[in-house]
Amino acid sequence: MKSYLIIAFCYFAGLSANAQKEILLKKKLKGIDSTINRIMKDWNVAGLAVGVVYKGELIYANGFGYRDLEKKLPVTVNTVFPIASCTKPFTSILVGINVDDGKLDINKPVHNYLPELQFYTPQLTGMVTAKDMMTHRTGLPRHDWATQASPPMSIDTIMIEFDTWSRRLELEKRCSTITKCTPCWEN
Repeated sequence: MKSYLIIAFCYFAGLSANAQKEILLKKKLKGIDSTINRIMKDWNVAGLAVGVVYKGELIYANGFGYRDLEKKLPVTVNTVFPIASCTKPFTSILVGINVDDGKLDINKPVHNYLPELQFYTPQLTGMVTAKDMMTHRTGLPRHDWATQASPPMSIDTIMIEFDTWSRRLELEKRCSTITKCTPCWEN
């Protein structure tokens, strides 16, 4: 009987600790909406989305303002923003951390770490390194269309379009070795 009481006590103590952490996190985030709205006004920002992740768990997400100011379409937590080159510092930091931790060698083929990553040819797949990708030496073209489409595309649509585009590019490359070749998707 004592062991059941001890187990029950530990269980409820754990629940209480988790509840206290949740209350503390909510207390720290109190007023975040008004702070963000004030900053948006000060900086004349039309819209943005905010997510707060704590220990791998999303604890707060909200959209503010408009994704299309003229049409008054609101920003939601699912709005896709074109952040363009702002991804470079994020990626570089993550790559650097993995290099420091011995999990990644930037001079080895990326395929060693991501076997599902396939390039146009098996030779490229076996040669392209993280350093090549970070310094834009892969031969891959720009992908501005993915985030600058009007109207904006969903993540699912971007992935479908990217897959279709990649297959077309592969066919073009194969076709380019044959003179006067019409790509098969134009037939």
